[in-house]
Amino acid sequence: MSEIGTSVGLQKHTGRQPRTSEYVRRQELKGIRKIFGLGVLAVVVILGVESFSSYVLYRHFSRLNHSFYPVGSATLALARHVVSKAKGRHDDVDLSIDHGPLFRADEALGYTMYPGKYQITEKRYGKTHRFNLTVNDLGSRVASDRPSAASKRLYMAGDSAMFGWGLNDDQTMPWLLQTRFPQYEVVNLSLTSYSTIQALQQLQHTSPKIGADDIVVLTYHPITNGFNVVSAEMLGYLKSGFEHQLGDEKLVHDMAVPFGTVGSGGELVIGHYPIACAQQGKAPAVCPRRPTPAEATQVTERAFDEILASQPGHVVVALLSGPDSDPVVRHLKSKGVMIADMRTDSSDPDATDEVSIDEHAGPFWHRMVAERLGDALLKSGLIN
Repeated sequence: MSEIGTSVGLQKHTGRQPRTSEYVRRQELKGIRKIFGLGVLAVVVILGVESFSSYVLYRHFSRLNHSFYPVGSATLALARHVVSKAKGRHDDVDLSIDHGPLFRADEALGYTMYPGKYQITEKRYGKTHRFNLTVNDLGSRVASDRPSAASKRLYMAGDSAMFGWGLNDDQTMPWLLQTRFPQYEVVNLSLTSYSTIQALQQLQHTSPKIGADDIVVLTYHPITNGFNVVSAEMLGYLKSGFEHQLGDEKLVHDMAVPFGTVGSGGELVIGHYPIACAQQGKAPAVCPRRPTPAEATQVTERAFDEILASQPGHVVVALLSGPDSDPVVRHLKSKGVMIADMRTDSSDPDATDEVSIDEHAGPFWHRMVAERLGDALLKSGLIN
């Protein structure tokens, strides 16, 4: 009986073992298939998110007509871009300089430049761009490689469009005009984010004083209105842009940018807005009130009026953009101001020429606009 029992026991044991092993193998295969399926799903989701991010970036930059050179994940690039905008940063160009700093605080103008020769490196979206910048002893960008002996001067005031940020010295509009008109000394008063208010202050303290035979060229485009009242957009640039990245340690803390308001009698009143106010998230009570966008147009008009009234030289306004119906343009025309039309359109071969890194106007645009401005000065008879 024991042998029979043992035989039955072995039969029962050998009968169960195959089923148990097969069950385990099926469970293992099921687990592997599940992990594989989750992996495939994850890859599909990642590719889907990357495709969506790539499409969003493509549409965004193509709408702006800007070049974009992604490196790595498009999703991370999009996230960085969104976070940058959420923090109020209006540009995401990373800057470095061969020696520095470049910018320093100025009691009247808000900020100026240290004299010297600099090489500036810009990095953005995986691309690198370098340009050379020379600042003379007066804190202005040079318009020639040697001092001018001319007795008459051509002053050029404006923001980064006139300054030629991203370009070498000899590619900028003031340099090209100095080459064309050697009988004038071209004085480049422009600087990044400078306004008509700052141009007014510069012209009031120019040494030597402006004479009757001198010419003053002022730039205007719609963004000028915001600069004249220190708009939120301008504050975003100053808090995180070129000046902040290339300024000395005290720049943002000490910088108070001039802005205009219209007094009760219609006169222009100039105040200073400390950038430190904007650094604190909300402006403290001690910070001055800035005019609204609706008031900005009036401020720009009053600033131009003061320049016209105080300068013995010939004043020319270089119109870079904006419609003929722009209220400031209409105001200037009513005053008989000479307006040199520098605007470009799609028919111009270099209308969209830009420095790919920082999106400022490129060398071909500067050459075209310099030719237009020079032709306008000759046609008007201001330059013989």
